[in-house]
Amino acid sequence: MAPHTLETLPIELLILVLLELPDRASLKAAVTASSSCHRAYVAARQDVLWCILQKQWGNLLDLSEAIIAVRSEGLWYAHHKEEATALLDTWRRSQEVNALILTPTARTNKPRSVEEIIKLFTLHKRLNFFLDDYSLYVPRPEWIEPAHWNELLPLQLSDVEKRRFLRAMCRLQIHANIFGTPERSLDPQAPPPVLNNWAVGSYYTENNVRTHAYRLFFGTMPPWEYHEMGCAWSYLQSKYTQVVTTIADDLTQLVRSELATSDSQLNDRIDLVPLHKILSKDQLPYSGFVQTLEHLENSQAIVSGLTSIGPDLLYRVLHSKGVDQRNLVLNNAHSHHPWIGHRVGIRPEEDALPMIYPADRHAIPNFEHFWSTLPPIERPNAGWRLDSVMPARPETEFEDALWLSLLNKEEWNWGYAFWDEVRLREWDAPLLETPWARQPEPGPLLLLPAPYYDTYTEVS
Repeated sequence: MAPHTLETLPIELLILVLLELPDRASLKAAVTASSSCHRAYVAARQDVLWCILQKQWGNLLDLSEAIIAVRSEGLWYAHHKEEATALLDTWRRSQEVNALILTPTARTNKPRSVEEIIKLFTLHKRLNFFLDDYSLYVPRPEWIEPAHWNELLPLQLSDVEKRRFLRAMCRLQIHANIFGTPERSLDPQAPPPVLNNWAVGSYYTENNVRTHAYRLFFGTMPPWEYHEMGCAWSYLQSKYTQVVTTIADDLTQLVRSELATSDSQLNDRIDLVPLHKILSKDQLPYSGFVQTLEHLENSQAIVSGLTSIGPDLLYRVLHSKGVDQRNLVLNNAHSHHPWIGHRVGIRPEEDALPMIYPADRHAIPNFEHFWSTLPPIERPNAGWRLDSVMPARPETEFEDALWLSLLNKEEWNWGYAFWDEVRLREWDAPLLETPWARQPEPGPLLLLPAPYYDTYTEVS
């Protein structure tokens, strides 16, 4: 009896073989080497790709988060309020939604189409890049000497630390897709950029739009997950700061060089020289906030504005070079960055916003015992807990035990909300010794906050 080959196996069996492949490289090798495998792949393309995608993500990210990040693209709150609200409501109720017998398009634990799976592969690739980069270049805690820090890098993150980081990055992308600044295209023939100015004007204030938007997003997560986002936010800013500084230095040298060979009288104010007089049209983006070097002086505002566009733009910036990178940055550089409100923290004493489902499960007495029953990814790390929760009796409600600063936390810079307790102790992190009782230091503006408000809109 002749031995079986791939070409002689029934298509149903070949599909089972394809479902066992570990990655897309193996899949490509199989379908290009065998016409029968190719036919099997065509017959079950979505199932095969979805199976491989799940293996690549493993248990490092709730795929509902990734799917919402993909589906939220283009749902600017100013123009798609109802659709964005419905998507965020599905996101916060994902566990109960996925437990129901619904059509695939309504669920968040499985993609709707092959096209959505391809987008999820792209998201996986980009988030993995940032995860690897973070382990290599995580900013140094100020109490650790530079030489010792260099010996510790690259950090070997635990699975829980990776999950905290990836969850935060995914949520920053969701936040950017719905509430952030739309990206400007480099194509001069492209339509003008959408203005996502949903938080501006008396209409939004009078109708509590900003408060409602805040609760739809940040109100659904416990406060430590917000600070995980803050740590990821600070990391993205550190990457943009390096890029913007390099661009500013290069442009300054270019302007100086051009002025040295001209009769210009502006040598003492090179920051006022219009860049279009120095650079040719093909070297400058057709639009953008930066028209002179003076506009680059407020680099922190520009970095904040760029970060508000989301991690996806930064990935493309870091993978561009020369003029392409410079134009991608300059075209999207601006000093205006819309946030959900301005300068107010998660739970200001006078205007507490109660957490809503599913975060409200933490709003109970004896919360420390409740946390002990949860998987590590669902409870706060030791750094946040010791820094933000006051010693309390078992009967004390969680919100009454919180100690939260209204300003951006300096601890975001070194990712304090990401790290496992064993790592914090290895680093001798000061916050383990001097927790909640220390007074908060004045710092930069909180960039992902709740709005000023007098009342709030209930979200059930």
